[in-house]
Formats: sequence, C-alpha cells, structure tokens
Amino acid sequence: FIVCIDTSESMTGRPEQIAKVLCMGILKMASRENRRAYLINFSIGIKTLDLYDIANSIDELAKFLSMSFYGGTDVTPALYEALNQLRTNDYQDADILLISDFIMPKINRDALQSVRYCQQNQGTQFYSLTLGSSMSAT
Repeated sequence: FIVCIDTSESMTGRPEQIAKVLCMGILKMASRENRRAYLINFSIGIKTLDLYDIANSIDELAKFLSMSFYGGTDVTPALYEALNQLRTNDYQDADILLISDFIMPKINRDALQSVRYCQQNQGTQFYSLTLGSSMSAT
C-alpha cells in the first residue's frame, strides 16, 4: 500500500484526525497480510515513512502520524513520490490511496499522465477519499 495523507491547513481538525484513523485501519489490514506500507504526509512539502515491519514500527508510526504541515496544498510532490515507489521492487504492485479534502490547485499535467500510464500499463489502482471540514460526528 502507498497512502498519501493531506495535512495542509484546510485539513486541520476532524478531517485530519479521520484521515489518520483510516490510515491506521489500512495499516492494520496490511500488517495482518504481512504487507509493507509506504506513507506520504503532504502539504507544500512531503514527509515519508517506509514501513517494512508494521507491527514493530509503532513508535515510528505514532511520530509520523503526529506530524502536520498546516500550510498550503501541493499534491504533485506526493504523487511523484508515490510514482517513484511504484518503480521499486518493494512497491511495484502497490495501490495508491490519496486522502484529502482536495482543496488544492490543479494537479500537474505530467503527474496526471504518469498516473494514467501506471493505470493502463501496470494495473495500478489509484483511490481517493475526500474529507471535508463540514463533517460532523453522528
């Protein structure tokens, strides 16, 4: 799995908390299946965490998930990082999940072409989950 989590200012609060809880759920599934996971935390820049052994990486994971940028949003560096990971042996068969409120400028055309290439030629699945600040607890 490759999971990109938006921690820009517009995700502050409940949306970011939900995104990180969802990420933990995905990691729990990956751990049960002995799969690796690559996390990308993004806003203007990115921070990454390669989890070889999820069950024994709880401290690293907690530190990573506590990070937030609280700046603007540029998904392009996160997409390029995810695409770079698809070129490695460890993640060549990975699917990509992007969790964001999608309040951001248009995605770079070259990045979108690379996404389409991976979808059409490698069978990579790209998923998105949209969260917003208007979400309320029920």
